Amino acid sequence: KVFPPMNFLEFIWAKDKYLSVFQKKQIPISPTLIVSKYSTTKILGDIQKKGWKQFIIKPVGGTVAIGVQRFKLNQCLQNPLLITNYFDEHKDYYPKFLIQELISGFTKYGEIKMFWINEQYSYAVNTIDKGSGDQDQYTVKPVTNEKILGRCQEIGEKTLQLLPKIKVNNKIVKPVLVRTDFTCCQGNKQHTPNNYFL
Repeated sequence: KVFPPMNFLEFIWAKDKYLSVFQKKQIPISPTLIVSKYSTTKILGDIQKKGWKQFIIKPVGGTVAIGVQRFKLNQCLQNPLLITNYFDEHKDYYPKFLIQELISGFTKYGEIKMFWINEQYSYAVNTIDKGSGDQDQYTVKPVTNEKILGRCQEIGEKTLQLLPKIKVNNKIVKPVLVRTDFTCCQGNKQHTPNNYFL
């Protein structure tokens, strides 16, 4: 007996699943390539088509940034072994990987972590990593910009409606606690509330 039930937890843990659902339902997310077959030529071609100059690869099922690596497209085109070696190192541990454009605002503006209790907004904090290299030095502060807060709440409310329903004794109950995370700026555009994404 587990609460929340496994279907709810698996949806949240499986980034490829929830990103696919959110993308179909037009929740603002970072455009994502989901790969399980590792053709370096195809991956680099897809990234070129999207116009990403820098990108990250992260494993589905990874946590606390384990397996997350940044790449520059021009370096990978000159030396495709950078991509091949990444997958050779990680493919035995993870079945799928996400490839996304590197969002520069993530470092500059941090991440808004928004907490929902019984599907009601409770509070939000902005965490910014001021560390360098392997050093994590997070600052945590309240979100004071009402327009940004309102935009993130709007996205968060739509997101909560797409989560699997929780049934206990054949009765649907609300999740006790959910956290939604947001950052700016989608597509590396300017810093405005409309360019925040889940």
